[in-house]
Amino acid sequence: SDDPETRKLIFGQASFDKFTELGKVADWIAWRRAQFDLAELESEELMRHELERVVPGRDAPGNEKWQIRIRLHSPSQSIRNSAIGVWNARDTWIKLGTVQNDKHAIDITFTLKEGKRCCGPTLIAVEDWG
Repeated sequence: SDDPETRKLIFGQASFDKFTELGKVADWIAWRRAQFDLAELESEELMRHELERVVPGRDAPGNEKWQIRIRLHSPSQSIRNSAIGVWNARDTWIKLGTVQNDKHAIDITFTLKEGKRCCGPTLIAVEDWG
């Protein structure tokens, strides 16, 4: 096999121990094939289960699971409290905060609920920036 993980399974110590236990090459090959078939079935079942899982939509209730806070600095722009208040009045998973004694910095908090996808373009595309 070209797959290094498969080679480890075939030529690993546990596989050689099983060969010693079985004693015949044909029996060992049948056992090894059955192990690969079982792993394939388990993998397919996990995939099927994951694909059938219902992911809550944007407005679905759910427990907050992740919170990420970042701080941005802008040497040329000051951040106004009124703009932060207007933004935070919206029902959104992104909240803005002021930084004490620094009008050129802003804290941004992202709060993700259970089931919310946090990778790739789906996270950014969910929010209406207008």
